[in-house]
Amino acid sequence: MSERENLYAAICAAPRDDLPKLVFADWLDEHGDAADRAQAELIRIQCEWEADARGNERALEPYRLETGGELLLDAVRLAKVDPVAGRALALLQRAAQIEPLMGGKARQRLRQFDGASYRYSNRMRALRTAIGITMESTWETRIGAIAAGFPLRDLVLAAPVGTRFEPWHRSFDPRILSNLESLSTEKYPLSALGVSIIGSSALTNLKRLKTRRSHHQSELLAILESADHLTALEEIDIDRFSSSGSGTGDVFNRFHENIVRSLRSLRVGYENWDRLFSCLPLLLQFGSGENRLEEVDLSEFSDTDDGARLLGRGEILMRSLVTCSMSDGGLTARGACDLLTSANLPRLRQLDVTRNSLGDLVGKRLERAKDHPHLHALSANKSELSTDGIAALARWPGFAGLRKLDLSSNGFNHTSLRALASSDSPDLRTLGLANCGLHGSHIRELVTSTFVRSLWTLDLRSNPLDDAATRALASSPLLDGLQCLDLGLPEDNPNLPRLRERFGNRLK
Repeated sequence: MSERENLYAAICAAPRDDLPKLVFADWLDEHGDAADRAQAELIRIQCEWEADARGNERALEPYRLETGGELLLDAVRLAKVDPVAGRALALLQRAAQIEPLMGGKARQRLRQFDGASYRYSNRMRALRTAIGITMESTWETRIGAIAAGFPLRDLVLAAPVGTRFEPWHRSFDPRILSNLESLSTEKYPLSALGVSIIGSSALTNLKRLKTRRSHHQSELLAILESADHLTALEEIDIDRFSSSGSGTGDVFNRFHENIVRSLRSLRVGYENWDRLFSCLPLLLQFGSGENRLEEVDLSEFSDTDDGARLLGRGEILMRSLVTCSMSDGGLTARGACDLLTSANLPRLRQLDVTRNSLGDLVGKRLERAKDHPHLHALSANKSELSTDGIAALARWPGFAGLRKLDLSSNGFNHTSLRALASSDSPDLRTLGLANCGLHGSHIRELVTSTFVRSLWTLDLRSNPLDDAATRALASSPLLDGLQCLDLGLPEDNPNLPRLRERFGNRLK
């Protein structure tokens, strides 16, 4: 083999070690062309990003709204107020500049497998040392050859509806799973093949498990309750967990103790509107002492008030918890306040309580609160807030520390908007007010207050923005710092030229 092939083989032999990758990057710089040098730089960026990928994504979250697409922010400016987020954004933006210069270098080694479908889940495609494979007719015959040439780290089980792969799954060679770190099913129910892979004793390096429409739930539960080989599992994401049968056998009651000790991210959501489930069995197993959970997402549960009480009042200690989501559930004002005012969650930075019936009582409870975690991001859209609740929320002591606030699809009028606009929020950078019924006079009152001076991202989609509203937006000097204004206006809107003249490519 050539020197280049030997260096690449060393990377494949140790896919979790950055040193061979950096050695390869140095060689590309010294011996390669312009495309090779671009790949070398991207390899170094990717190594730096993946050293703390979860932390980088979390740092950027307070500056992102649920509008899709990448952040339209300036990395240098962001670094002045948030060095971690600024560095993360700089890595992403530099990677986006470099990748087109690579000339497909990272894909060349896959050409021998024409006919199969490949996926690569990482943001940056500096090295094709890991591949995800979408299940197609070529899967059975090609999986051995593919795994022999690459360390299989990211496996996606997906197929068109109605495709069956069950007859041959029993002959699946578990030896190719020794390097697997991520397993997910997409648009394809968890099959007997998926269960066979999860149960394989060779799966000792699995870090991320993500399933959709888990029809084989009893087998999956049995594995997660007894599997002593999943010692590296850090993330579990099980969504659309369709219930079949009756009794508690359909609900997670217990993870294996190895999983409880290693888990950092837990997300479980159900798809059964006739029968809502309890989140308490999931949380109680973490109550025996300190744990490592940093992210918890329990959506579509009936008793999220009880779960919030366990967390907020310290009955279960989660001092590492950074991100908590209890959307689409049974959360009320009492439960939300338990989370928002708890001193037992010292690292909680991001809270999502969207699509719950919080009502105005949540603001009134918060207004009287003494303690509060130092939240950076609060998402409370579709939470049935109206004038009194929004006004009281703006007077909450923890409001001043927010960097992101999403109050979309709540009931605003002049009183609530005036209370929001007069609040103390010097660090607020991202504000979501989509679908709040804001008219021209509302917008004018908002954009003429010093409240918007600190904003970088403003979402006003699905509001009846008339000529008065667009004039106020286009003429306000307080929006000079805005880097992304999301209005969602159609191309034939007569006010678009005026707004584009003012905001240019900052307008979405």
